[in-house]
Amino acid sequence: MASVPKPTTMSRIREDSWRGRPILSAGLRFFVFAAPIGAAVGAGALVAQLLENTGGLGEVMVRWVVTLAVAAVTLLVADRFVRRLLPLVVLLRLSLAFPDRAPSRLAVARSAANLKELEERVRIARTTGFDDVDPANAAEMILSLVAAVEAHDRATRGHSERVRIYTDLIGEQLKLYPWDRDKLRWAAMLHDVGKLEVPRSVLNKAGPLDAGELEVVRRHPEESGRMTRPLHDWLGEWGDAIVEHHERFDGRGYPQGHAGAAISLGARIVAVADVYETMTAARPYHKPKSAAEARDELVRCSGTQFDPAIVQAFLQVSVRRLRLVSGPFSVLIQRKAEASGWRGSTSQALRQ
Repeated sequence: MASVPKPTTMSRIREDSWRGRPILSAGLRFFVFAAPIGAAVGAGALVAQLLENTGGLGEVMVRWVVTLAVAAVTLLVADRFVRRLLPLVVLLRLSLAFPDRAPSRLAVARSAANLKELEERVRIARTTGFDDVDPANAAEMILSLVAAVEAHDRATRGHSERVRIYTDLIGEQLKLYPWDRDKLRWAAMLHDVGKLEVPRSVLNKAGPLDAGELEVVRRHPEESGRMTRPLHDWLGEWGDAIVEHHERFDGRGYPQGHAGAAISLGARIVAVADVYETMTAARPYHKPKSAAEARDELVRCSGTQFDPAIVQAFLQVSVRRLRLVSGPFSVLIQRKAEASGWRGSTSQALRQ
């Protein structure tokens, strides 16, 4: 009997998928950046007008001190308020399929910005997990954990989102089916949620990790797998990337020491995207590597650390496109890396 084709109607897209809204996301990100500055300038100007300028030096100094103080306080308060919109900025960029009806982005962003609700979800993830939650609700709850990871480790803010983007570009080069790419996006985005179990002092340590710290860090893939277990049946083989993204092609990786084709395709893809993002981003333990240097490093480690076919697929994506999708802040870091050079290796990049 002929197989039933996957539904592709617009109603299905509306009901169980998010379509990326990059322009709206960029506009909201600009608002988050500009609104506090605008509020501070406006408040300072208003105070300056309200205070009488008598012309004396002392009065002028007091006027400027009060004006600057009001502007500074306004900046801090406005910044704290609008930063609650940052989860929505990230969510608007996402193109994601869901096990069932897609949740409201606004509702997920509100949950991620609600510290009490977010802390409760993190507590559940760390203790009982979401095993008794249906996949549709688990997807929404687990999605908020991505925001929790970024709050937990600010030095890697945006890491999971950029890994998801690079992973998707590799999937495009490999001509994966759209529904496979849908699930691979989830695996890429959730690969590091287990870092909630790693102390910040370890994640942000500038020097080498000792044996105990390294052991704690290396448990995060399995913790990620445990926290995201309710989605594994739906994700199928692509969910294996969550646990296996630190396996090496030569079998010297962790947690299971798989090699070659024994490592899931999704994990081999995420491994390349993960290390590229880490090498080209600023970290406490290394300076960023330029895009060209990072690509050369991937080639050098092809066949040992990485699947050569996946590296080749990644190299088919132009540096210009990588910069375009990674965001303006990443581009600034890259420019600085190109000017100063990078010292380090993939072993440093893979420390986490």
